[in-house]
Amino acid sequence: MEILRGVRAAMREAGVLAAILLVAQGCTGEESFALPPLEASAPDSRNQVVCATWARSSCAYDERCSGAIDTVWQNLDTCVARETLACELAADDPDVSFDESRVRDCPFPSDCTSPRPTCWPPGKAPGGSPCLWGEACQGGLCLGSASLGVCGICLCGAGCPAGEICQPASAAGTCVPEAPPVDGPCVSSSECPSGLCEAVTDASGQCAPFATAGQACGDGKPLCRDDAYCDDTRLCRVISSAPFGATCGSPVDGGAFTFCGGFATCVGGACVAPARDGDRCDPNQGIGCVWPAQCIESHCVFPTLADCVP
Repeated sequence: MEILRGVRAAMREAGVLAAILLVAQGCTGEESFALPPLEASAPDSRNQVVCATWARSSCAYDERCSGAIDTVWQNLDTCVARETLACELAADDPDVSFDESRVRDCPFPSDCTSPRPTCWPPGKAPGGSPCLWGEACQGGLCLGSASLGVCGICLCGAGCPAGEICQPASAAGTCVPEAPPVDGPCVSSSECPSGLCEAVTDASGQCAPFATAGQACGDGKPLCRDDAYCDDTRLCRVISSAPFGATCGSPVDGGAFTFCGGFATCVGGACVAPARDGDRCDPNQGIGCVWPAQCIESHCVFPTLADCVP
């Protein structure tokens, strides 16, 4: 259930913009997509109330603190509906340790300086196991793998010790020290959230703050803040999104790049809408699905571990 943060992090660097554009498609020309009746292995509704409560808190926090709801989901209601669905699907996963009270009452902070809370207990699947979400893994991190089709692989075994985080590095992952805070001490730029360690003295360094819109980024400069991306000129630009059917990509004059919201894809300079749950999909033709649905056997369905292909 970390899709918003994953997409936002990817947007910070110009080199991965194409990956964002290749996610989920299907052309309707609608300004926003209506959620269809859930089909194709929809979850049991027994956890719907708990999951909806969690989803409302999670989406509200993301809207308040990252400003990325429109870029990823198109609107708050869609975020809540799809995150509720993802929560229900995860709760049905035998490798997920679903704690109703912990998920329902998860204390999302009212300010944006505090980190997101850990709402889910550690999963049951050990490192190297196939997975659909991090909540199923003992180490909390599921890394996508083409060799497993729709699934990923659990990384870092049973997790990392205090003060360390799991870094995707191989099929097993590696535990590395947590990054120092912005303006914290550092030795190398790889340690800093902003990607830049600035020298303070000959013997010490300090993590630089994230670059804001209009400031230089990349190539020895810091990464852009969450509400911006690093364009081809190595300047941070505010992220803007377009509705289905609207113009997207880079204009001829080389101005700001326009992303497609709501899991649409930019095809031929226009935002192609995602297919509905249960409908046909073909990523090669720009027809994909809205997460958590995936394109399996040419249809948008909700995956299970049985869909993993070793």
